[in-house]
Amino acid sequence: ADGEVDERWLEPDLAVAAMLRNVAGPPEQTDADVSRMFTRAIAWRECPVSRERMIEINQLSLAYFRRNLPSSWGQHYLADRFGEDITNDPRFQPGQTPAGWTNLVDHLSRRRVADDEMIITGVATMASTGRLIDHFRDRVVFPIIHHGEVLGFIGRRHPDLSDIDRAGPKYLNTGETPLFRKGAQLYGVLQD
Repeated sequence: ADGEVDERWLEPDLAVAAMLRNVAGPPEQTDADVSRMFTRAIAWRECPVSRERMIEINQLSLAYFRRNLPSSWGQHYLADRFGEDITNDPRFQPGQTPAGWTNLVDHLSRRRVADDEMIITGVATMASTGRLIDHFRDRVVFPIIHHGEVLGFIGRRHPDLSDIDRAGPKYLNTGETPLFRKGAQLYGVLQD
């Protein structure tokens, strides 16, 4: 039938594919792959914040978010969703962003993180009023981690709120930065 896999051939086909890959090597990069690599290299060359500093700012943000999770609506929401408390689970490292406009901005400012560093890293944004505000507000957040480095975040709004409550999208990612590109990293895949 259409779409069904004949399991008798699955293992031999995979073995042949593996042998061909060993002989031929990895597939050649496409023009689109090469273009993406150049675009990323140019973005880093023109970025006024170093990769190491962006990772440091993300780590400071994660520590702040994690401190806000215990006893929050987010901790209870996640326990209900997962069937257990995942507050200290190293695979997920969940956090909570409090409601309010400048909680993280104020926290990072006290740690000598400049406004432009917060914007470029994607943890803050400029409001239409010209005021610097938190990118994530009143959300459960999870870090996107690759090789032990926090590249960005994904946040889930309060489950009692909807689009008509003007609480933003249900899920919100860190914006595109030289460090983080949505779709380029997988959430929940632990890599050493």
